[in-house]
Parts: sequence; C-alpha cells; structure tokens
Amino acid sequence: MEIAQSLTFLDIMRINLIRKTILSKIPSFTDISNLAKTCKLVYYHIQKEAIIKNMITFSDFPQLTIGKKNKNLEYSSSIELPNIEFIHNTKLRERLNIVENFFGEAILNENCIFFTLNQRIQKFKDSDSVLITEKLKGEMSFLNDSIRKNAKFLHLRIANTKCSHHLMLQLLSFMNHQNIKRITIPLSCFIYDNTSCYKLRENIFEGFPKLCELRMLVNFETSNNLLTISKLTKHINIMEHVLKDLGKRKDATLIFEIPDCGYCKMESYVQMIFEIATIYKIKIKTNVKCMIPPYDKRNQIFRRPENCALFPIRETVTSVKENICNFKVFFNTFKILQTFTNLESLELSLLVFNIQNEINNEGEKLCDILSLKNCKMLNDLKLYFANSPTRLDNYGKETFLNNLKFICSLMPNTIKSLELINIFDLTWEITKVMSETMSNIEIIISDSVIYKDKNCLNNFKSMKGFISFDIPNFNIPSTVELLGIKHNNNSRNDRNAPLGHELIKTYSKKFSKTLHDKDGNFVFFNDIINWGMYKNIVQENFIF
Repeated sequence: MEIAQSLTFLDIMRINLIRKTILSKIPSFTDISNLAKTCKLVYYHIQKEAIIKNMITFSDFPQLTIGKKNKNLEYSSSIELPNIEFIHNTKLRERLNIVENFFGEAILNENCIFFTLNQRIQKFKDSDSVLITEKLKGEMSFLNDSIRKNAKFLHLRIANTKCSHHLMLQLLSFMNHQNIKRITIPLSCFIYDNTSCYKLRENIFEGFPKLCELRMLVNFETSNNLLTISKLTKHINIMEHVLKDLGKRKDATLIFEIPDCGYCKMESYVQMIFEIATIYKIKIKTNVKCMIPPYDKRNQIFRRPENCALFPIRETVTSVKENICNFKVFFNTFKILQTFTNLESLELSLLVFNIQNEINNEGEKLCDILSLKNCKMLNDLKLYFANSPTRLDNYGKETFLNNLKFICSLMPNTIKSLELINIFDLTWEITKVMSETMSNIEIIISDSVIYKDKNCLNNFKSMKGFISFDIPNFNIPSTVELLGIKHNNNSRNDRNAPLGHELIKTYSKKFSKTLHDKDGNFVFFNDIINWGMYKNIVQENFIF
C-alpha cells in the first residue's frame, strides 16, 4: 500500500501557478518581504517572480481639541471636568479606516505622526486634576492604532498659542509607541504654568522603548520674544527633568533647531541646555536655518567666521540651510561652513551671481580657499535654484551652471545623497564634475530638473537609488536598485492611462517588483529582502 507523501510549503512554492496565486493573495511587499526572510529557498522563488502591487499614501495629522461644552463658561476662571469636551479629528479617522482596509502597501508620508494639541481652556479646576489626568491618558490611546505601528517619528504641535503649552509634556508622558525613535517638540512646552496643579512624571519617555533622539523646535520669533526666552530660562528645571530622562537612552541625542538667525537672542539659554545635556552624556546636534544676517546680505559685507554668532557652538552644528544671493554671501557662507567639522546635511538656495569673475580676480585659488573637503561627516546635499529658468537669458543660464559646477567642486567625497530642485540643462559635463568630486553618491532626488543629455546620470557610478518628481525622459543607470517616479500636480495619470502602462512596460524589463497608486505614482525595485530599507527611503524622501 502506497503512503501519500505530504507536500511542504517549499514544494508548493516551486510550482509556478500556485506560487503566483499565493503571492497575489498577500496584500503588501512588507508581508512578502517578511515571508522571503524565513528561508533562502523561499527568498529564491519570490525573488525571481515579477510582482505588481497597489499602494496607498497617507499623511497622519491627529489632533486633540480640549474645549468647553457650554459657551456661557467663556470667561470662567477654571472649568470643571463635566463641562470639558475632548474631540479628535474624525475626518482623519475616516481616512485611516480606508488605509487600514486597503489591499496593498500603505505608505506613511515622512514616516511621521504629526500630533496637534488644540487646548482652548486655560485652566482646569484643581479638584478635578486626578480625573482629568486619567481622561487624558485614555485620549492618548490613538497612538497605538495598528496603522501607526511602524512610524519612526513623532512631531508634536501646539495650535493655540494663548494657552499653557506645558500640558503637552503631560500628554507625552501618557503616550506609548514601540517604534518611535525621534520626537520633535516645541520649545514653548518647557515653560511651566505656575497655576497648573500637574507634575511631570519621572520617566516621561517610558512609553517609547526605541526613542533615542529629541528634537527641539523654536516655535516663536526670537527677535520679538525676549519675554518668552526669559520664561524659558526661569523654568530651566523642566528642561533638566526631560533631558535627565533622555540621558538614560542608548545613543541619546538632542537636536536643537535654530531659526531666523536668532541664536544671538537666546545664546545664554541654549548654552544652559547644552551644559545640562553634557552632564547627562547626551550628544548635541544643532540645525541652523540661517547663518548670514539680513543686514550682511543686503550690504554685502565680508566677515570672518569667528564673528559668526554660531562660532562658539560650531562643533555641534550638523545641518545648515542658507539662501545665497550674491558672491559675498557665498564667500561668507563657505568660510563659516569650513568651521562646522561635524556638518552632516547642507541645503543651499541659489540665485544667479558671477563666481567666475571673482575667481579671476583672486590671487589664490578660490577653490582651495573655500573647499569643504575637511567636512568629512557631510552626507546630504540639497541644491535649489530659487528663480524661474525662463526668466534667464543665455548668459544668465551659463553663469548659473558655471556656479553649479564650481559649488559641486568644493564638496567632499563623503556625499551620499544629492537632491536637485529646479535645476535646468544638466549635461554630461556638469554631472561629470559632480561625480568626480562626489564619487560616493548613492541616491539622487530630482524635482523639476531638466536633463539636456539623456545619459548624463551614467557618470554616477555608485548610484543605487533615483527618485524623480517628473516623468524620466532620460536613461536610468544600470546600477540603480530603487526607482521612484512621482507625477507632479500638473501631470497626474491613472495607471490605466497609456502613460502608466508605458512606464510599467519600460521599467519592468529592469525591475521585477512594481508598486503603483491611482494617481500614477510608481516605485520599482528588485530585491525583496531590502524592501524595508527601500520603503523608509520612499516614505522620508518621496512626499505624496
């Protein structure tokens, strides 16, 4: 009597038709990638399969509004719990329900949850403090929704500037999320309301086991808020309370964002924060949005780097954004950048001015004087032309492109990510200069870029990822492993349109895995094991 031999899952996966059927029933590449990681042979069979999946993109902006049920209580000094209502964003909930039930890949824009507190009550009744605390704990459960479980970043916002921002720290201590690694919080939350009866918990970040970065955002104009800065200084103990808890984390990092050339207005307070962070062995990073004061830009004044307000904290500066409108601003910017030896990210907004004339007038080589080769930590570069190319004559275009080549020649070879926005007439010659000085570029993000030579991207020998906010009309290098194509608002197409079919037909020859949505946006790749890494790149750089 013959004994029937049972089939294993591997036996089933070897059968083409059954394998295709199984993979078609799995909704997302995330699930398929997890399956592929279970066994080398399963990976082998999935890897060779051509798979097309749907995707849905969404932004996550939950909001909690705390208001009065009875409008007649408008002028009450304090409000009792029965007269308080807690309202969540119902429209967002409807959208999230659609995403949760979608058969396909869910893409969270920026990989971030943006939570807003809209507190319309200035003071709660003290006798209700325990009950209100319990109520607020319950209201924070939204963060545990399954659709939010893979988010990496949490950005906290304040909607009502007139009410106490200190409540946000209370809410933060009630939140739980297993994968959040960075929290962004407004600096105004560190001003304690003396009328509040609520005390901060000891372990404010207890609900975030993977948290290692705290980003502090200056959410007020420093030039007009000396009183706010004074209050922050007065309540520095709140900052110490929070940083003490952060310091318990592995690789604890404080990211401090300084806007509008306002560091000099709050220098003493920032120094106090940095001293506390140092005590608790927290790594400090400073993001700068403007280095050159408007007065210097208007009057084109040359200044020594030592005169920059940021010079005392230069070793903490890791990210810089600057608008360059003339040669002297350009010169000052790069001389200051040379002192930022820990710089990781640089974003430059450029106008047309003539560097070539200054090069010819300089006794020394300007390239050597302004080189950033010593910025060995610089990985991300973003270049943006802040005007319309149609407004330039041929001389203006030639001048800008010469400037572009020169600026790229100043960069270190540590650049791995290059983002180009509103750049025109890219040629083989220009990209050759870029690739020679930045030979390790792995990903290029292209938005409103005109490529004059179809093969100009082939100069980037190390490029593994290319994300385009325009439909490519040029050749994609053979080294590219991840390709993202996003249609801008003027060129949205349904996948069923001829263009959508043409894109799939063209890139399916090179890539075996395809994602698409109803607006005609595409993601192409091959290696299913790397989908988790690719998805993070798409979510953080390919904003829908």
